[in-house]
Amino acid sequence: MALELSLIHIYFPHHFLLYTEACSGFLTLRFSVLNHFVSGWTDWNLALDLKGGPNWVKNYVDSPIIVDSSKDIFYKQPMFYHMGHFSKFIPEGSQRVGLQQSRRCLFCQLEHVAVLRPDGALVLSLIHI
Repeated sequence: MALELSLIHIYFPHHFLLYTEACSGFLTLRFSVLNHFVSGWTDWNLALDLKGGPNWVKNYVDSPIIVDSSKDIFYKQPMFYHMGHFSKFIPEGSQRVGLQQSRRCLFCQLEHVAVLRPDGALVLSLIHI
C-alpha cells in the first residue's frame, strides 16, 4: 500500500488523497498510510455486532465499536480511542513531518506518525501492533 500511495503522489503531487472504506478495527491498524501523503483516514464501519456484521456477503470484519444487542451494551475498542486522538489533536492545516525509529524491535512492530500543528505543537502517535 505504501508504494502505491507514494507513486500516486509522485504522478499527482497536488491531488488530495483520503484513505476511505477501510475495515481495520484494532487487529490490523492502517494508520501508516498517513506517512504516505494521505490527508485523512476513515473507517468504513463505526459499529458492528459480535460477529463483525451485519454483512450481506459474509465478509465479517472488526470495528471501533462492537455492539452486543442481546445485552443492550457496546464495547469501545482501542481503535475507537486512536481515531479520537487523531480527530481531537490534529486540526486542519496540520502537516505530517518525518519520524524515524532509532532502532528496531525484533519481536514487535511499531507504527508511527508525527504531525506539526498550525500552532507549532507536535503530535506523535505510536502504536504497538
